[in-house]
Amino acid sequence: MRLPILLGLCLLMTQSLYAEPNNKPNKKDGALYNTGTPAKDWKFTKRIEGKYIKSTFEVIPVNSPIKDGLARFLIKSPPDFKIQQLKFKVHNANELILKEKDYVVSKLIDGPQGKELHVNMKDQPPGFYRLHVKVKTKKDKDEEFQYKSAYLDHARFVLEAAKPGVPMPDPIQNKATVAGIDSDNDGIRDDVQIWIDNTYGNQLSERLATRQMAANLQLRILSIHDRVLSNLATRNYLYSMFCLKTIVGFNEERQIRRKLEDLYLNTKDRLHADIKASGNFNGQSFTSPNEIEEKKALCSFNL
Repeated sequence: MRLPILLGLCLLMTQSLYAEPNNKPNKKDGALYNTGTPAKDWKFTKRIEGKYIKSTFEVIPVNSPIKDGLARFLIKSPPDFKIQQLKFKVHNANELILKEKDYVVSKLIDGPQGKELHVNMKDQPPGFYRLHVKVKTKKDKDEEFQYKSAYLDHARFVLEAAKPGVPMPDPIQNKATVAGIDSDNDGIRDDVQIWIDNTYGNQLSERLATRQMAANLQLRILSIHDRVLSNLATRNYLYSMFCLKTIVGFNEERQIRRKLEDLYLNTKDRLHADIKASGNFNGQSFTSPNEIEEKKALCSFNL
């Protein structure tokens, strides 16, 4: 069953940042424009680039995919941007509607490349995650700076199971429900996960992109009873297509997608769920990304 989608084309204005010598920094909306140059030496002029003005500080995953349960992030900023306080929150990328969460204050730790943020993920299921970060500086104590890149307001990282692999489920039990068996709670049915790992075990980007598509297809057929959630799941599934396409190209993406649909929609109830999801999405518009960086931002992991 193929998705009956209405692709609405829109022009997204690209955005770049450039700088001119000046002694005064320019601040707007709580963010300094990021050029990698100390703010005190430059006047920053904004152009439109994607969705966000880039933050003056960066959040870089150090050890993603994470296998030991401890997520590490390098926090980089210009020399005069002295961080007084950092707080963060983490969301699972499979959340269709982000749950309200409080930010947690954390201390920075000295690492080999600079200051690092460490986040304990040992009690969380494997999958794709989003890290949101806010900081206050010593100079601007009453002002918060939120991390943003060109197209995202979070850093992406991947958590893998401490013991890789899942057992092949009993076929009768696995087909008894639409959800099937997902023993490690990563959002991907176990038999599909085994196929992905066996096929792309040595190709990290391909494996992660295919896992992202599989997780979103699973969400799509499980969210049919709430039209809002169903349509969000379908949009995420469409986003995963663009992510995979940037990695493997159009033809291979289509082959992988058809294989996943064959695996997932292998019972009457699952096929009916997919039809229902398509019906929910009928009449919706969908914006196709144009810029390559925008398409890469649709991946739930860093390429």
